[in-house]
Amino acid sequence: PWDVGDAAISELIVAAQLEPDNADAHYELAKFAWSLGSQPEKPNPAADHRSPVELRALAIKELNKAAALKPGDANIRVDLTRMEMQAGSSKDALAQATEAARLAPDNPGAHILLGQALMGEKEETAAEAEFKKALELNPKDGVAHLELGRLRVIQHRLDEAQNEFRKAIEVS
Repeated sequence: PWDVGDAAISELIVAAQLEPDNADAHYELAKFAWSLGSQPEKPNPAADHRSPVELRALAIKELNKAAALKPGDANIRVDLTRMEMQAGSSKDALAQATEAARLAPDNPGAHILLGQALMGEKEETAAEAEFKKALELNPKDGVAHLELGRLRVIQHRLDEAQNEFRKAIEVS
């Protein structure tokens, strides 16, 4: 997929340059760059192409542009949170997750992501509140139960962790 991917990235970059105020152009470039950057390295490293690290950095940069152009779009913030978490940028992930939950207060997934980002910053009490908020919004959210169980393990509250894991299985 690298040869086709390299060509596609180049075309998407041109599209974003031709329409710098088009959030969707930056968004599509970001999503494709992240996807391609998650692929195994090209077999011929001497060939001219962007490395997975460069592609992931490009994706985050372009998604930040899309977020600036569409500041009220919670979905962009959710995607940016996921990318920042996978890139190991926990402070940036927390900032994006906080904004996603603010923009979409009734979205359980946004609260789960915020809880995960808070766990990444060792803010266990706040993370617990976010997982519980997600469960208030959707008591059958298996991921919220799973994440609350993971938090309970970290807190050495193993009986409660086991209970949350059971609930995650029951509702999934």
